[in-house]
Amino acid sequence: MAKSKKRRTRDTFVFPAELGARLRELRKRAGLTQKELAELMGRRGATARPRIARLELGSIKYPTIAFIADYLRACRAGFDDLGDILKRYTSQPRVIEQKGTRAVQRLIKNLPAKAGEGVLFYDAKTTIYKRFAGEKPLLPKERLLRTRKMGATAIQQEKLRAWLAEVVNNLDIVPTLSVRKFAADYGSKVWAILNQTRKKKPESRLGMLHEARKWAEEQNTVPESVVKHIQDMVLGLFKLMEKSGELDYLPSATEIKARRARKKRQATARRRPDIRIAAVDPAGARQGKVFGVIQMEVNRELEANGMPQDKRLKYLRREAGLFRIALATEPGSDQRKQQVEELVAKTSRPAEAGKVAEVFLRQFERCKYLLAPEHK
Repeated sequence: MAKSKKRRTRDTFVFPAELGARLRELRKRAGLTQKELAELMGRRGATARPRIARLELGSIKYPTIAFIADYLRACRAGFDDLGDILKRYTSQPRVIEQKGTRAVQRLIKNLPAKAGEGVLFYDAKTTIYKRFAGEKPLLPKERLLRTRKMGATAIQQEKLRAWLAEVVNNLDIVPTLSVRKFAADYGSKVWAILNQTRKKKPESRLGMLHEARKWAEEQNTVPESVVKHIQDMVLGLFKLMEKSGELDYLPSATEIKARRARKKRQATARRRPDIRIAAVDPAGARQGKVFGVIQMEVNRELEANGMPQDKRLKYLRREAGLFRIALATEPGSDQRKQQVEELVAKTSRPAEAGKVAEVFLRQFERCKYLLAPEHK
């Protein structure tokens, strides 16, 4: 029975042309021709000199250690003369590490960019740590499994963001950028708590959710009823995915690649000029546009008054609450005054927040004519 050839991976040692050139330098330094070197090595026959020539050109991929040793001995040289070249090779990551890195990179390129960067950083960090700690490296299949788990998490987060965007669109408030950002931040907090307490310390879930809700209410971006609604919707999605087994499902590399291709097709379709836009509530759309105009005017006035950018961004979230108050109350009414005072009192600097509220309400009165149906 014929012996099967041993397969080598592409990361194993292959005699480089640089090493052949170094051997040729050592032979010339010894003042020897290839024919003379063959004789000193004790190699006779018609193939001796051509073999030396091929070795010096780097054409022999896997020369034996015995042949190299005899070559050096005949030149009165040693392996130390090849040390720098060999050290560059032996200082590379181990073969199994390089194989694992390529497998992980093939999978990562099909993940969303942000998720891929996080997975790559974590994989590189743990691989380097094991190398310098002298620990046994993870096998490629173990690294791939870990990458698939992180890929599954990225897909879950993608689904959560789409879900939250739909939730915000169905709220009874203007879906401004600040509202959308708040919903994404709070929804992600709730989701992370549900994931963390699913298998470990489930008894701490209620306390952590209470703290997250308290944080959300302190932001004062949306009413408390909306905060509760967002939490309930995220809980509903989590339970649905848990019941269907989706939280424990690990997509294969093929599935991740197919998902990436599908996302690209969807992005291309969104860029096409003949897209049909779904019908929207005209009044809600006008309110969103007017709110954006007011925010720009308020930002410009606060900047002119010398307020730093970080503070202006801080009060940006409060402006959604002011807009709701302005829509629901009459200017100069006790109701408006009371609601604004309650909103301002919740801030860390009520006096400064009060001045911002004055600017906002003044700009609202100046721009509210844009809310009329005739102004599209």
